[in-house]
Amino acid sequence: MKNLAIFVGIAMIFISCGNNNNNNKTKEVKIILPTVDSPCLKMDESKLSFGKINKKKQQLVTVNFEFENSGSKPLVILKADVSCSCMTIDYPKQPIKKGKKGVIKVSIDLISQEGDFNKSIFIKSNSIKNVELLRVVGKVK
Repeated sequence: MKNLAIFVGIAMIFISCGNNNNNNKTKEVKIILPTVDSPCLKMDESKLSFGKINKKKQQLVTVNFEFENSGSKPLVILKADVSCSCMTIDYPKQPIKKGKKGVIKVSIDLISQEGDFNKSIFIKSNSIKNVELLRVVGKVK
């Protein structure tokens, strides 16, 4: 009797597995693309070069990255990260309306810098492109 119960149980497993028609169905994958209604952070320049800088004459360098919201919804900068502790960043905390401009201000302390530098700034926003990479390059002598 025990053997019969085990046999019936195993048979039910095979029957239920064989009746699974989901193997023949293709799965739908939804890709959500940005719409025309999305905000869009449009940078005038994403890389700025200072050339050669004499840190005895200038210990702090400040650069402004200008941008525009070329989308149709308000642009919100969620976060800004820098690649070096020698940098500070200031950016608009309020939403930027469509067609309006803003400025991201980056300052670099050159005291501990020597030779070539290539610093990165990461701007996270609700834009079509979630993260924008900015670069500041130059040579300290």
